Amino acid sequence: MSYSTSIKQIFSKNVRYKIDLMEWNNKMDLIALSQNNEVLIHRLNWQNIWTHPSPGDSSKVRGICWCPDEKIIAIGYSSGKVILLDVENKEEIFSFQLEGDIVSMCWTQQHTKSPSGSDPDLTVVEPEDDAVFLPRLPSLSSVTPTPKKKEYVSRAETKTALNFLIIGLQTGMVHLSIFGMLPCGTICLGKHIKGEFRVIDARISADFGFLHVTVATKEALHEMIFENGMLPNLLESLLRVATKHSQILTTMSYIEDVLMGITEAWETVLLEMDNKLTGYAKLCPKGSVSADFLELLVLGTLTQTLETFLRRELTEKGLKKLGNSIEMSYTTIQKLLVQPLDTAIMIVCYHLNSIRGMSRDKYHFGGLLMEETVTEVCHTAGQFTMKGFELQHTIDQSTRDYKIFFKWLYVVIIRLMDETVPDDVASITQQEINYLAEFLSNLDNDEDKEDVQSERKFNLERVGQYLEDKELIILPKKSPMSQWEAFLESNPTLKDSDAIYKHDRKASLMQVHNRLRQGIERVFRQPESVIGQNYKLRNVIQLAENMDNPVHSTHISLLDGSGDLFAFLVSENLLIFLEASRNHVIKCLRLEFQTKPYFDTKYGQFGDLSFRHLQFYNENILSLLLNNRTDSECGGCFVQMPVSILRQKATMVDVAEFIDIAGAGNVMNLYTLLDVNYVKVIEGSDWHTIAVSGNRKVTSILSENGKKIKIYETEAADEDEDEMDLSQSTNLDNSKESNQ
Repeated sequence: MSYSTSIKQIFSKNVRYKIDLMEWNNKMDLIALSQNNEVLIHRLNWQNIWTHPSPGDSSKVRGICWCPDEKIIAIGYSSGKVILLDVENKEEIFSFQLEGDIVSMCWTQQHTKSPSGSDPDLTVVEPEDDAVFLPRLPSLSSVTPTPKKKEYVSRAETKTALNFLIIGLQTGMVHLSIFGMLPCGTICLGKHIKGEFRVIDARISADFGFLHVTVATKEALHEMIFENGMLPNLLESLLRVATKHSQILTTMSYIEDVLMGITEAWETVLLEMDNKLTGYAKLCPKGSVSADFLELLVLGTLTQTLETFLRRELTEKGLKKLGNSIEMSYTTIQKLLVQPLDTAIMIVCYHLNSIRGMSRDKYHFGGLLMEETVTEVCHTAGQFTMKGFELQHTIDQSTRDYKIFFKWLYVVIIRLMDETVPDDVASITQQEINYLAEFLSNLDNDEDKEDVQSERKFNLERVGQYLEDKELIILPKKSPMSQWEAFLESNPTLKDSDAIYKHDRKASLMQVHNRLRQGIERVFRQPESVIGQNYKLRNVIQLAENMDNPVHSTHISLLDGSGDLFAFLVSENLLIFLEASRNHVIKCLRLEFQTKPYFDTKYGQFGDLSFRHLQFYNENILSLLLNNRTDSECGGCFVQMPVSILRQKATMVDVAEFIDIAGAGNVMNLYTLLDVNYVKVIEGSDWHTIAVSGNRKVTSILSENGKKIKIYETEAADEDEDEMDLSQSTNLDNSKESNQ
């Protein structure tokens, strides 16, 4: 392979904001930038795609990383919040909260999947298998009051290999999650380090067997290697669990949007009632609302307050408007209940019962899933289904009662106005009078008046109580015992069986939904505790002493799965290269800028060089940013250093529980390893940070003040060696995109 640094500048720009972080997408011509508390996505030609604003607090962006095989970006904030965004539509896929300031983020993909047939009893269920049994989630765009164009697609369904999102916290905790969604272990570094320390970086090996954490104390820089003998053997099982977790979370997100649509429709009813009926209820003594209306129904007499309300406040037109508004809102709620919510609950029940079956397979899922917990959540999902049917029945009753109530009030108001009741208004039947009397008897709110939400006092609306996180005020009327209920009453043993879902009459729909959400969290909390506690500290490598300076580190896993490569920029004159193989052989090389060979003048034009930043370009090249310490006019240098040379020069160290290579290892003068073909001079002397992508063949270089950026195409063809500075162009072709 040629290591010639043939690069051409394709962009140079002074920006008005300070760039703090930058990260290239390895599959698309996109670069993510952060400035203070915002994240910006740009194309290679600097066309802005979108900007993700601050989450609303004073937290700053601490980390950005791209999912290895998806169009997803993870953003970590100083508040500990982590957000996963879909790059195409800027839609939030998932978010979670950690305790502490985030200092590092890394997303690692499993390079090779376990050979097919290694375990014939455990195969990944393809998404089309579920599609045979499950209906598609109905679109909400035309049903909800606020149209939703969100796509509810599980990101894990088509995955055949795992990836891990590793997050290091300032508190000394390292958090791991599969697909960035399923928690899969937390390591407390404070148990292994005495005194104050700071986390520099946290990386996991490609086979997920080792976790490498770089920490700095006041005395030294350490590389801590944790081993997990259980995790590599559970990858296929974890993939199954994580896939189900993603599918359930996607459906639960859909359910939350359905409930939001139901709540929005209900708030329309509540607003109309607050404007009309609740205002009247506040003028009446406690408990007198039902009495006033029942007296009007039975005796035909009304109080002065009620008469004034009917004449001036409600009126004939106001009554029709209120009735139409309530009927339309109830129709919307019914549409959301009958198909979207019912379909989504059915899908959740299906996946939960699949997980219940998986939990009984102790060989593959023992420890990852607890059957008792899954069974309990399955019962909650069944209660959610029954509560949805109950709400549908309540809406049917409420719609019937409202029509009778408004028809009766309409006749009352017409007679109060001394007008003739139109012939097309049907008379109220005795059955309707019975319904009306029962409806009017429950108008008063019997809740504890210390509750702020009970101050409406007018308890006319029956549906809204299902959408509040508290028990129902008015329980649904018991219907005559069905054959099924009679059968259960006559068979107590069967009634108490785990196979029978039990109905909670007092709970609201929102209460059962919250129980279901919390239960799902409990089901998938088990892998975190099981895998996290199996991380054992195997080695501590002391890399350098006296660590008061900032440390830059970079890591890459070899594609053949043989090991991992690390590079640590300890100071402006010391770089440490480390190779850790799968058989636990550790090799080390220390690079310094020592005195130039007096007989070699090829680097005289560069002056005295020093390290500034580094990042692995790919497994074959380590990219370095060097500065000139003696002559600022000479500018900086961008170096594509062959990794093969570093691996060849690195020497093995004796593996022990504590390895001190601070003063050991092979020390090389970098001047003796450099070749002019590796070096590219960068105009200017204040260059501070680089971001590279071997897949995209691009490099970006950022100035020290964070307000000037240059972008280069690496591995450029010889005939394109002339530099092109797009900053000098007045018109930027936004349609130009690099080859995919």
